[in-house]
Amino acid sequence: MMNKQTIDTSSSEQQYNRIIVDASEDSATISSTINTTEIETDPLLDEYQVEPSSAGFFLCSKLHARYTVAIWAFFGFFCLYAMRVNLSVAIVAMVAPQSTLNQSVEACPAAEKNSTKPPTKYEFDWDPSKEGIILGAFFYGYTATQVIGGNLAEKFGAKWIFGGGIFIASILTLLTPVAARIHYKLLIAIRVIIGMASGPAFPSAAALWGKWVPTSERSTVPPAAQTGTSIGIIFTTPLVSIMTENGFIGGWPSAFYVFGIASCIWFICWCFFGFNSPNEHPRISNKERLFLNKHIPPRPSK
Repeated sequence: MMNKQTIDTSSSEQQYNRIIVDASEDSATISSTINTTEIETDPLLDEYQVEPSSAGFFLCSKLHARYTVAIWAFFGFFCLYAMRVNLSVAIVAMVAPQSTLNQSVEACPAAEKNSTKPPTKYEFDWDPSKEGIILGAFFYGYTATQVIGGNLAEKFGAKWIFGGGIFIASILTLLTPVAARIHYKLLIAIRVIIGMASGPAFPSAAALWGKWVPTSERSTVPPAAQTGTSIGIIFTTPLVSIMTENGFIGGWPSAFYVFGIASCIWFICWCFFGFNSPNEHPRISNKERLFLNKHIPPRPSK
């Protein structure tokens, strides 16, 4: 009787050990399968970064699609701030100084006799209060639309809010000399609308970075693109002075014609190179698209 119980116990232990061995083998097989899948479906970061996108035009064909978007955004910020500050410089040549208007005698007759330069001809005699309103009109419109820029970008696409605002500003910039010569109030209205068109630029750019720039590059790519604002100011200020001084395209109107046309050209290029997200870009490489979709955190649901 005891032998029979011992045999039954041994048989049970053997079955139990066999089950454990089978379970261990199955676990090892599953683990091996998971590791193999991870290796096959999780390429290294370097593989994404070494293959540029086939953007198709100019030097952009040798760049990643996200860097191409950032470069054209840089030029967009450049144009935006060029159209923002050009009036601040050009108005010096547009409006006669108050000291000249109130002057009853010649201050330096000897200097004028020895000078070969023709006297400056001013088209407007606005008083300082009018000049202040004209120069500040941009910011009245700018503050009105800056708050809603992000929502507009989410609804209509950052590409069109960012680019469309600059395009509207460029058209109105081209009309600025005509408006100034018609009436100063019309100039104020145009500057307000230019400000309204420019206001959504930064919020829409933030929405653009959220879909194009991985977290590891968000401390470098967006700031680099937005340096276009500073470069635009640095470049525009002396250039407007030089064009005005030399009478290029009529003098002070060149400050609006040159940068208005340049901004229109930028918008045409932006239509080809700017896209709302990697999934909408027709020329981005598959590896870069996969990389961006993986390393850009999804937007939290409301």
